[in-house]
Amino acid sequence: MNLSTDYHDIQEGGRIILLYSGGTDSSLILYELTKRFPNLLIHTVSLNPPFLHEIKYESELKARRTFIKYLLDQEYPIRHQEISIRHNLIPEMEPYRGDARIFNVEFGGCPQAVYWLSTLLIYLKSGDHLYYGLLGIDDNTWCVPYYIEGMKYFLKTLDRKDISLHVPLIYRSKDYVIQKLFEYDIYDYTWHCETPYEENVPCLECKPCMDHLKALAGMAEFHEDIEIQKKARELVDKAKFVIAKRSAE
Repeated sequence: MNLSTDYHDIQEGGRIILLYSGGTDSSLILYELTKRFPNLLIHTVSLNPPFLHEIKYESELKARRTFIKYLLDQEYPIRHQEISIRHNLIPEMEPYRGDARIFNVEFGGCPQAVYWLSTLLIYLKSGDHLYYGLLGIDDNTWCVPYYIEGMKYFLKTLDRKDISLHVPLIYRSKDYVIQKLFEYDIYDYTWHCETPYEENVPCLECKPCMDHLKALAGMAEFHEDIEIQKKARELVDKAKFVIAKRSAE
């Protein structure tokens, strides 16, 4: 298991697989992969854990479908897979649905990332290139060495060799990601909110929303490109209006 902070070379061979959520980071990686390898098949995989916020799931799913259609219309060879695990109760357990002792996920310790990486391992083949949209500001960046170490043991039992985990955004900022999305004109195909109130309506309160707004505010004030500055300011003003309206209610 190898760790890379960049994209791989075409001469290396192997399948290209992207953990794709529909968020800003993985969407940027997907677009840059299509530009680097326009004629190579790119596998995008969405792993949806049962503990994922339901409205977030619907919002991300819409972003994924819309962006993949956009890329397919441009004839990029993409093959997308949705993998889901759900918690189901048999009728005999319905009376206990609200029981706090129900067998469920213990939050903390980045369960979503652990779920993604451990589940995806069984689908990998020797020589694969696995891409993961991890930013330096993300809460679980410090866990990367542990992810790698754990994946090594699992891959050993599966007899998978020469697999590389690529995190090309790990030294990049949210400002960089949003700027690139603006430049490529694909920002509107992405999603970023962790706890939306309703489908496609960001809460503007969660950490991803706050990180996003801080990046936009900085770009609205200081970005050298006038068009990007204007786009960022429009989004910040829209968010301010929504926040003010909610406060008044």
